[in-house]
Amino acid sequence: MSLSAQDLNFLLLLARTKSLSRAARQVGVEQSTLSRQLTALEDRLGQRLFARHRFGLVPSSYVNDLIPWAEKLEIMVRMANHLGKKGEKDVEGEVHVFCLSAIADRMIASHAPEFLAQFPRLRLRVTSANDHLNLDQLQFDLAIKIGERPKGDVVSMKIMESPLKFFGSPELLTASGQVPAEDLEIICHEREVEFLRKHLPQLKKHQFRLISDRLATCLKAAERGAGAVVIPEIFGAYLRTLSPLEVQGWEGPSLKIFLASPRVVRKLPSVEVTWNWIISLFREGSVELNEPQTHHNKRVPRGSK
Repeated sequence: MSLSAQDLNFLLLLARTKSLSRAARQVGVEQSTLSRQLTALEDRLGQRLFARHRFGLVPSSYVNDLIPWAEKLEIMVRMANHLGKKGEKDVEGEVHVFCLSAIADRMIASHAPEFLAQFPRLRLRVTSANDHLNLDQLQFDLAIKIGERPKGDVVSMKIMESPLKFFGSPELLTASGQVPAEDLEIICHEREVEFLRKHLPQLKKHQFRLISDRLATCLKAAERGAGAVVIPEIFGAYLRTLSPLEVQGWEGPSLKIFLASPRVVRKLPSVEVTWNWIISLFREGSVELNEPQTHHNKRVPRGSK
């Protein structure tokens, strides 16, 4: 039995999301619909395409062999669509933005209504994830990346360089304004554990009270008083219930934040205005962070009520 372009796109979706539920959310359908579609395709091809495990879908060797061809097809279709838009002057259509969940929740979502009101025919699709992103595959139109400059046939610029700082609820502040490292109860992303131990070697294993694969989860827990979270200082402009903490012995490095776009789509009007808007969010945030904020200046003895 032959495979259609739709079949290849479907297999690519499942291979990337590794989950029927995540795939269903991404395309906006019921999980049962995709489950039936997968079963029907397996029946038609006469073989199992994905193994179902409690931790997700595992593609068969047959599917793994198909993925490079499915990705090439996806790129060709997207490039053809973008070539057809080169003459467009109006800001319209969908712009797909990739960023960390914390950026999506705290920055993009907070300012999207005002931005979209300026462009009634523009749509934003935001994918918040911490997974590896290959911009060469044209999966996204814009990406906000933290760390190294994105590689490939992309246009990128460094939006800013932001130092890493600890943030926590005002109750964690001491009278002196500093928190001893040995008193910290830490909330962090799973990728930051070894990093923090390297830069604060006095930390003990029991001090890592909550570890998550989502930065948004860490921020929510910190807001509820579960401990201190370390994040780029720029995010502090969007954390109204958290205060910056001066931790003894902490000299965390700065993180570079990049904005990138595949070269083939960078100058489309819809991508251009979204690109400029995202830059403005970070610049406004950096200014706002330096403005006086009452709860940031408040010193509350630790343990007081």
